[in-house]
Amino acid sequence: MQWSITTLVLLASTILCTSAAQIFQKRAAINLVSRQGQSKRKNASLLSKDIIITGLLLSSGLLLWLIVLHRMPVSIAYPLLSINYVIVMLSARWMFQESIPAHRWIGALSIMAGICLLVA
Repeated sequence: MQWSITTLVLLASTILCTSAAQIFQKRAAINLVSRQGQSKRKNASLLSKDIIITGLLLSSGLLLWLIVLHRMPVSIAYPLLSINYVIVMLSARWMFQESIPAHRWIGALSIMAGICLLVA
């Protein structure tokens, strides 16, 4: 099957929004823990920049996803979202210096191989 460039861009945008949201959630969690003793107002922590950005990215991702589902079969589109796992893993390595053991690299390669089979 072939999809328009617009549909592929919408899918890629969905993936980028949801992956970026995961990274901002991690940043929010790190900042929340580091500020626990500093602020007496818990509500101030809940309205941090990272949490607001997370909400905006997830909302945008949801709206884009609905458009993608209108244009593409869910049996193809949903498995393609598994690219999120690979993007978030690589981003965590780069941004948070998280170590990635060999079995996770193998898992990421398996996901990418599955995606290649899916779109072939």
